[in-house]
Order: sequence, then C-alpha cells, then structure tokens
Amino acid sequence: MDVGTGQMLRVVRQSSGYSARFVSPVGIFHCVGARTDEGDDLLAQAYRRGAHESVRSLRCDQHDEGPECWLHAPRFCLSSVA
Repeated sequence: MDVGTGQMLRVVRQSSGYSARFVSPVGIFHCVGARTDEGDDLLAQAYRRGAHESVRSLRCDQHDEGPECWLHAPRFCLSSVA
C-alpha cells in the first residue's frame, strides 16, 4: 500500500465565493485514476515555493496567474486573496 503525505484543505462556500485554508497534515492513500501527472506537478511546484499557509480562497473565476495565486490551474486557483 502506497501512502503519501499532504494537507487537508477546508473550503467554505460564502456569498462572495469560497474561503479556503489548509488546516492540518494528513496521510494520503493513493487512488488510481483520481490524480493526473499535470495536477501532481502543479501541486509539487506550489509546495516548493512554500507559503501554503497564505491560502485564503478557492477561486473558480477566469483570471490571469498573479502573485496572489499559490496554485493556479486551468479551472481553479488557490489564492491568498480573501
């Protein structure tokens, strides 16, 4: 059994969007077919840059990648903007 480590992300829907914060480390059991190489690469790059504690929102709107983007993906962004 292959177990990795990660972070639990708490996302709360609000009238203005979604607030988000990493709340604790967790052990991850890999699920075949639930991950992509592209997603793994984006997450690894974000963790290498550090500052995961700065994440304050999950954005689903279209926007250009900027310094407030901790992880910027094609359909979502974890952002430091509250």
